[in-house]
Amino acid sequence: MSDEELWMEGFKAGEALDGLPCPHEPGSHEAWIWQRGRIEGASKRIGYSHATEYLAQHNKK
Repeated sequence: MSDEELWMEGFKAGEALDGLPCPHEPGSHEAWIWQRGRIEGASKRIGYSHATEYLAQHNKK
């Protein structure tokens, strides 16, 4: 799974505010990307400023 797919999976979980734990190994790269997506999704759900895509989080070179 790509970083973008991981981020979107987390974003959708954040939008749902499902409260389920991250499905990836704690401390792993996958968990970190997924959690970043979840934070943005939850921010959107509750009305705060948020990024809507993974690439918006990174500098494009």
